[in-house]
Amino acid sequence: MRKNFKRTLAVFCAALTALSVAVAGNLSLLKAAAEVSSAQGTSFGEDNAYLKLDNALESAPTSVEADVKMSSTVKDEWTLFDGSDYQTNATDRVSTGKTAEGEEPGAGIDYVSMQLSSAGSVWHNMPAIDISKYGKDELVLSFWVYSSNAGKLADSGRIRLADTDGGPDGMLSENDTKKNDYQTLDFSLSGISVNQGWNYVEKSLSDFNLHTGLKGISEIRCFKLHGAGSNTEKEIRIADVKLSVKKDDVTEWTLRDGGIATATKYEGKLTSDDITTYISGADDVNDGPGEGLEFEEFTSDNTKTFSNSGKFVTIDVSDYAKNELAVDFWCWSENAGSLFNGGVLIINNRTTGVADLAKGPYIQYNGNKITVKAGWNHINISLDKFIDMKKTVDGEPTDEGYDWSQPIKVFRFNGLKQGTEVTNKIRIGEVKLVANAENKVYTSDIDESVYNNGYSVFSNLNGSEGDTPYALFVTRDGKPAFIYNNKMFVLNHNICNGEFVKLGVTVNDNGTVTFKVGDDIEATSTGTVTVPEAPKFTACHSIGADAAGGALMNGSIKDLVIKNSENAVSWTLSSNKAYPLNAVKASDGTNNAHFAGIENINDSVVVYYDNAAAGKLPENTADMDGYVFAGWFTDEDCTVPLTGTGAAYAKYVDKNVLTVKAQVNQDNNADIRFVTTVDSLDYKLVGFEIEFGGKIADLEKTKTTTVYESLNRFVDGNNTPVSPTVFSPASNFFAAFTVRNVPSDKTSEKFTVRAYWITLDGTAVYGESAQRSIA
Repeated sequence: MRKNFKRTLAVFCAALTALSVAVAGNLSLLKAAAEVSSAQGTSFGEDNAYLKLDNALESAPTSVEADVKMSSTVKDEWTLFDGSDYQTNATDRVSTGKTAEGEEPGAGIDYVSMQLSSAGSVWHNMPAIDISKYGKDELVLSFWVYSSNAGKLADSGRIRLADTDGGPDGMLSENDTKKNDYQTLDFSLSGISVNQGWNYVEKSLSDFNLHTGLKGISEIRCFKLHGAGSNTEKEIRIADVKLSVKKDDVTEWTLRDGGIATATKYEGKLTSDDITTYISGADDVNDGPGEGLEFEEFTSDNTKTFSNSGKFVTIDVSDYAKNELAVDFWCWSENAGSLFNGGVLIINNRTTGVADLAKGPYIQYNGNKITVKAGWNHINISLDKFIDMKKTVDGEPTDEGYDWSQPIKVFRFNGLKQGTEVTNKIRIGEVKLVANAENKVYTSDIDESVYNNGYSVFSNLNGSEGDTPYALFVTRDGKPAFIYNNKMFVLNHNICNGEFVKLGVTVNDNGTVTFKVGDDIEATSTGTVTVPEAPKFTACHSIGADAAGGALMNGSIKDLVIKNSENAVSWTLSSNKAYPLNAVKASDGTNNAHFAGIENINDSVVVYYDNAAAGKLPENTADMDGYVFAGWFTDEDCTVPLTGTGAAYAKYVDKNVLTVKAQVNQDNNADIRFVTTVDSLDYKLVGFEIEFGGKIADLEKTKTTTVYESLNRFVDGNNTPVSPTVFSPASNFFAAFTVRNVPSDKTSEKFTVRAYWITLDGTAVYGESAQRSIA
């Protein structure tokens, strides 16, 4: 008994009926399919489609590169209310206006004015703003508000952000019977202090009270001034209300405040009695620092030194090279030349004995190297220009230099003065440490929230437990990022320019990671990844999402190349998911990735023709790369076959449906069974064209009208059923033909086999030839 050949179920095509066929719908003319190209890539994010590789990777890639086009509308700011459109329950006390020339928000800004003699509400509904990806501490509400007097903005009422149009009325409490119907964020108007006139207000959403039902607030549909009231007559105006994402890149830090309110007393001979505060005005805008900034103003000479430490800080600069950091400030000088003749600028990572080398090393920059012109000057001194001052013992320097791995704690002006018989009037403002962070690669432990809120290019995350994490993705603010094993790397460069950008990442031999963007940007991390000796990839990676279809790409991917040293596999991705098998093509010519996330996307597609003929293949069939013709039909649901000529719909299915596999008899090594599949019962017959030893088998004998829902294979002594989907996700039935009693001296010779079917309209359609042998 040949149990491995057992036929479990037969369905006879002689009794064919029109079954329900899953189709993609009318997808326009074939010309459109012929014009599908990789120029626009495959777009992700408009639906749940992503590409899943058919096989897990055998080894860890050393590099991944792809052409990526991120959406140019990846937003970090939304306008909630611009004053031009509103609703109110206090129409007699609410009006609109525009700011005049000279008013602080600028001229021509729309606002809503409200008289607060009694409580009233103003609100604006908007399309939903998705905030589900952000924590409250990551979002900031900002607006301009005018008040007719100083003090509280209002005595009662609140700013309310709600997920329903109009926002709920009244106070919300745990006893509210409708509390699960809405979610709001509230901030009390009495908690906002204002000056008379216009005020700019920023409030973190972490300061808002969350009133929520079961699910928490995930979107905002309404901005509302709810129940605003005052104990006295007053007017408020509100304009330009925005919600924005906090910038998470710290590229500058304040070392020392402007004006005389510095962190420590003046420790030189210049005292606070000698120093006044200068506030920059309108004359300081064009060639100076701008308006409204505070500066220390003093007269410097040879006798009175200027010494003062800034605020105590903790600034980790271990991720930066010295030439990526600079001390930055504005100053004004009455004279041109050196700003000072003596004294130094000091940076230290301790807060005591800042200028005492006996207590430890520091770095310094000589004041006489600061060259200025008369008037305003912007000073920027790279930290690689600072001198490493070694610790001293008994006045002699040791080998102990400044420790760059420790955070910076303080900045100090120390002993600054003029030359003999020289005086100079000077203004010095806020001092900052600035980082040249553009194109910087940041290294950290894996932050799942950054990835889960990002956009995957190539990833196996959220797949099989225990697999080595591996992902190239783009953060939600458009920055390329890479996860491998235990580390995450982020390139500080926004690629959201609305155009395709070539993006690549490489794991170097020393564990560092190099990003490449286009032809101009190449940046390598200082941090390293621990490369496992045997990376584990048991599950498939995905293109355009993670392994579970999450972190879906918000853009397009045109091409993808994965390399392991010099070995590469690449996928060319086209723009039309309506033809999914045209949309992904591997470098070896196979479709070894398939769409997931969209129901039936790998099923048949239908193309309309004005002129069709039963029994004849469509013109330009070859343009349907990856597909095979499956019949002419008069309806787009492909239920009524065409007879004669006329307008008709051509049905196409995955060409892998009509390929050939072979099974060998485990018992006698003399039989071989050839197997193909069909996607449905809508065919007249299925056959095999077989050539062996220079002879062609009789086609009348190799055709069949019998198909099977499953076939068995012999595994570990047991019959194991096999599904037709081993050929293609579109395969539903097997067809088979067995060649028996092959001579033992011929078992190594190749059979050349080609499967074919006859469609219901009478067209003969052939698959690709394959060679199979018993041995």
